[in-house]
Amino acid sequence: KFDIPEAILMIGAKPQVINTIAEELNKLDEVKQLYITLDSSIAIVAKVSGDMQQLLSIQEKIDLRDVNSMRINKKKLHKK
Repeated sequence: KFDIPEAILMIGAKPQVINTIAEELNKLDEVKQLYITLDSSIAIVAKVSGDMQQLLSIQEKIDLRDVNSMRINKKKLHKK
């Protein structure tokens, strides 16, 4: 397993669903901090941590119908 102590999750979504997606993300253990931006291409920025599989599974835990883009930028990998 690869532990990712800190990564940045960026989500671009339709304005009408930003708050709903933010609420879904706030319920996840992997999400440590969450910010809603006014940027037109990136609506939600969150600090996340966990192993790689946990972080990849975030997309299965939220409703992606109105998500335009989603990416995770990792900082460092630490092997467990």
